[in-house]
Amino acid sequence: MGKDIEISTYWQEAMIPKETVQELTGTRMDSNYYYLNEAGNMPKAVVKLNQSEGLYYIDYYDKMGNVFYTESFHGKSVHYVEDAAENWALGHKILPIDNTQGSLI
Repeated sequence: MGKDIEISTYWQEAMIPKETVQELTGTRMDSNYYYLNEAGNMPKAVVKLNQSEGLYYIDYYDKMGNVFYTESFHGKSVHYVEDAAENWALGHKILPIDNTQGSLI
């Protein structure tokens, strides 16, 4: 997309049973599940700006670090786009494709 700038990154988190967390940390846990993020091995959404077009977009990466989907946001603010990336990372936003499709841009 030309000369692009990375604005922010949102990592998807994995729900881990408390027994696993206790084993990894040696700490007693009260809740049944905890969210841990292993940066580099988790899917992520990266908000970017295409400077030449003034266009914000999100590249969605799988756990192997490959872009599987790109979503453009014409006329939207960076805050709007960051909210979309965060909603996906939290599981509130479902993409209109499966994780095997390549970039649309």
